Amino acid sequence: MNTFYRNTLLIFINSILISCGALKFDVDYPDNASLEKIEFRKKQIYFLPMFHFGDKTFYEDVKKKIDSLRNKDFIIYYETVKNPENIDSLENDTSKRKFRKLYGKSITSKRFDTINKKLRGKYKYVGKDKIINQPNREDLNIIDTDKKVDIPMINLISEFEKTYGELKLSNCDFRSDLKEVTYNCKKIDEKLSSVFHKDFILKLRNEFVAQKVIMPKDDKILIVYGASHLNDIKRIVENKNTTYNNGYK
Repeated sequence: MNTFYRNTLLIFINSILISCGALKFDVDYPDNASLEKIEFRKKQIYFLPMFHFGDKTFYEDVKKKIDSLRNKDFIIYYETVKNPENIDSLENDTSKRKFRKLYGKSITSKRFDTINKKLRGKYKYVGKDKIINQPNREDLNIIDTDKKVDIPMINLISEFEKTYGELKLSNCDFRSDLKEVTYNCKKIDEKLSSVFHKDFILKLRNEFVAQKVIMPKDDKILIVYGASHLNDIKRIVENKNTTYNNGYK
C-alpha cells in the first residue's frame, strides 16, 4: 500500500461511541506528510495531500516539504476557492452564502473546535493527539510568488446556476453568521448538494488543475491540495500523457 493510501486510512475515524447522547470519536493522524508522484512527460510533478484538521507535527512537516521543494526550483500550486479581493463586497457576501447553502457549511467556519474539542459542533474528540485546524497559507509557508491554481467560489456557483438555475437565499441565509460552525437554515435538496460537491467542488476544479499542470510553462510542480482531489487529478494528468499535444515534449 503506498504512503498516501496508508495515511488516508489513518485519518478515518477509528471508533464512534454514543455516550449520554453525545457522539465521540478517536482518530489516528499521520505525523508526516506524503508526496505522491504524478507522471507527465519529462515534468517533475508531486502532489502533497492536505487535510482540514490533523496533528500539529503533520503541518510542520508540510511546511518543511514545501520549503524544500521550493528551494529546488519547484513551483507551488495551491488551492483556495476564496473570491478575488477586488470583487464587489455584496457579490462576495452573496456568493459565500450561496456556497454555504450548497456545500452545507461555510468556507469561513473552522471544522474542528480546538477549545471544546468538537468536530463540526457535534463530535467530541477523545483521542490523545493534539489536533488543530489546517493552518492558513502563510503559516504553511505558502508565499506571494506561489501560484493560486483554483476556481473562485463565485465562478463555481455561476457554473452551477447555468445548469440548475439561480439559487435563492432565504432571510435565514442572509441573517445567519457565516462563521457559525453549523448551518441551521433550510437546506437545499440533498441531490443538488451532492451534485455541487461531486461535479463542481471536485470534478470541475480537478479538471482545471490538471489542465494547468500539463501546460508547457512549469516543468517542476508541487500541488498542495486536499487529499480528496489526488486520485482524479493524477488520473486526468497521466491519461494525457499519450493524448495531449500542445507543443510540449
